Amino acid sequence: MKGIFKFILVILLSIILLIVKKDVFIGFKYFIIGPKYALLIIANIISRFFINLFLWLIIDRFSPNYFPLALIFEQLCNFIIEQIYQDEKIVWETYVRIALYIISFIGVMIHNEVIVINICNLGSDTKYFLDKIVKSEELYSSSNNPDILKRFETFEMETKNEDEDSIDSGYLY
Repeated sequence: MKGIFKFILVILLSIILLIVKKDVFIGFKYFIIGPKYALLIIANIISRFFINLFLWLIIDRFSPNYFPLALIFEQLCNFIIEQIYQDEKIVWETYVRIALYIISFIGVMIHNEVIVINICNLGSDTKYFLDKIVKSEELYSSSNNPDILKRFETFEMETKNEDEDSIDSGYLY
């Protein structure tokens, strides 16, 4: 029922719009001209559907943080197609746009932790290094191997010799 009411409203508003502004309906003449244009419009609708479907799958399977990466790839592809069909020679704005695409791509890759920069301990709180710490702690807790256990031992103080009441290695006992 909701769809029927919306369809009736669309028809009424389209008739009113046709009377008031005729230039809005310029695209409808392509449906009337021939089947070639109708097929192109239907192909455009189908391709837009698949673009939106793939963007939805990216957000669903990975995370919304990967959506900017898809947008950058889309803009980069449009830019490359534009440069192919352009008859003019390359100007300085083209180099600036290429540099900005590269910077944006690297920034999104760092944000999504695909690229980890470990200079000055910048990558210590990333998922990769935190997973390494968890794996090493799991290995320590489940192992009986003395070599593995020795690797996780820390000596804050050296043991005192039973016979001596002196300073041993700089520590007071």
